Amino acid sequence: MTVPAFTPYVCGNGFAADDLDAVLLNAARQEASDIVLQARAPVIAERHGHAWRAIADDRPLGAAALGAAIDHLYGRSAVVQLAAGADLNCAHAVRARDGTVHRFRVNVTPVQINGAVAANVVIRVLPHRLPDLAAQALPGDLAAALTATTGLSIVTGVPGSGKSTLLAAVIRHLGENGGGRIQTYEAPIEFTYESLGAAATRISQTEIPSHIRDFATGVRSSLRRSPTAILVGEARERAAVEAVIDAADFGIATYTTTHATGVANAVRRLLTEFPDAERESRAIAMLEALNVIVTQMLIPAPDGGRIPIREWLVFSDTLKDELAGLPHSRWSLRIAARLRRNGRNLDRAAAAAVAAGTALPRALHRFGVRR
Repeated sequence: MTVPAFTPYVCGNGFAADDLDAVLLNAARQEASDIVLQARAPVIAERHGHAWRAIADDRPLGAAALGAAIDHLYGRSAVVQLAAGADLNCAHAVRARDGTVHRFRVNVTPVQINGAVAANVVIRVLPHRLPDLAAQALPGDLAAALTATTGLSIVTGVPGSGKSTLLAAVIRHLGENGGGRIQTYEAPIEFTYESLGAAATRISQTEIPSHIRDFATGVRSSLRRSPTAILVGEARERAAVEAVIDAADFGIATYTTTHATGVANAVRRLLTEFPDAERESRAIAMLEALNVIVTQMLIPAPDGGRIPIREWLVFSDTLKDELAGLPHSRWSLRIAARLRRNGRNLDRAAAAAVAAGTALPRALHRFGVRR
């Protein structure tokens, strides 16, 4: 199988900050997932797991050009924050000639190159249309769980596995079906929902830290406004985990993500945020709030693209009673055993995709999935 070639952008006379938006649009049109900039290295576009030169001029990117690109993306305060050891996250939008607005998620991280401090920039291409829930090809019970009107729903996976896309499809579905007041807290805002125009829905979006300093502050503020649903971009530290549990406990449909490579790992990952003295009580609170956890991975497909595989577990009352009767330290093992019994784990999903011809056999080895 031959992956279609990527056509690099041709700069007039070397790469300059003014060329960056054109490079991004060129990559977006060819369905690249990321553009990577780093000093003393060529600009790279990643598509379907393959790396291509994003610019026809393959000379390494100079420090001055990289600095100007970062200023263009983030603003002139970037150099001060990077020097202080911070990484930078922001959104960037580019309007094409046909009027289409393409959005990008930007992360800038300090790195060391040849003994000197430099920066690595990863620019994620975001779909310029809101994803549709039907196009996600979710099994019926998973779709029903994710669109429930109460409880805590968690989507996990490594960076670039489509977590944000899946949740954007869920939020769109809620909005188009009279979802009431929906509030999102994101770092940065990725998908926007102004195009929905649903009369029965109001979706407000807050960017962290541009509008509010952190996820926990945003969620606690939202509780005073009685939303019907909340999306928290990532539960990545104790305060945010506590906040999403509390929101779900208030009867609000609460959605979040975390970096974990499985449903059982997600439970363990979230509970480790709490000190030993509090872990038991917070574990029970989280268990009572849980609605569904889904883990998503992207694996290579025969056409050169990638397809999602998923494992998921709906936390029914029966399952909650079963887990509540065990020490929380044993929950992950019991959850893993349940996933093996019901066949809804990544192993089975990958094997089924290979058997159906929608995924390449090498996916089993690449992602550590057994036959």
